[in-house]
Amino acid sequence: MALSVDLGSATLEAQSCYSLGNTYALLRNHSLALEFHSRHLAIAQQLKDKIGESRAYWSIGNAHSSLGDHVTALKFAKLHLAVATEIGDTKSKAVAELNLRDLQKVVDDRTGKSTFLVGDWQVKS
Repeated sequence: MALSVDLGSATLEAQSCYSLGNTYALLRNHSLALEFHSRHLAIAQQLKDKIGESRAYWSIGNAHSSLGDHVTALKFAKLHLAVATEIGDTKSKAVAELNLRDLQKVVDDRTGKSTFLVGDWQVKS
């Protein structure tokens, strides 16, 4: 990562942050993973890199989920879905939809609420 900063390449820095975030996630250091994924998001937004932004939202959501903050993870899953839909990335959109369903179930189980997803509609009981 130091090399990418020395070279002044925001693109390389973003990729380094993404890779380091994934490495720390594998090492189960989710706080540090979250830090690097958040840096990746900021750079992707600066570069107007929607694919990078989509990946960063997914990764940040996963980090929050691993830290037990499923409500925040759900917010990032919604952002991931919005960007994936915007750029027409069908695979990323499918992943985001699955994440949303799983996270919504966890949140509902913890709050005692129920959410039923019917197409693009959510019905809460």
